[in-house]
Amino acid sequence: MSDIILCNQPLSADYLQSNCGIVMDALEGVGCYKPSTLSAYTPYLLNNDSSSTGQSILSQLSPMPVAKELTNISLSFGGENTVALAEITKTLQEYNIGLIGTSTSVYGNRI
Repeated sequence: MSDIILCNQPLSADYLQSNCGIVMDALEGVGCYKPSTLSAYTPYLLNNDSSSTGQSILSQLSPMPVAKELTNISLSFGGENTVALAEITKTLQEYNIGLIGTSTSVYGNRI
């Protein structure tokens, strides 16, 4: 699984190194660029995971409304709870699609 770094304020390389133990060389932004500072509400891949899957995830999370909401949720609930919430939401969406098909079929039979 790809590790994503999210922050709600700009962070310098020195701050990241001294407080988090993360060196800037281990981070990548969208399009595999190497940041010199972290921008607020911008996701970054950790540990140079420049695989196509990692870059795909990063580009899906990069639009500002998505990145901002995800950052705020992660800061409120924590990383593990945010992943669990995403899995629950995905499962509920799958159930909703099935229920729509079923209710359409039942309604269609009544007409």
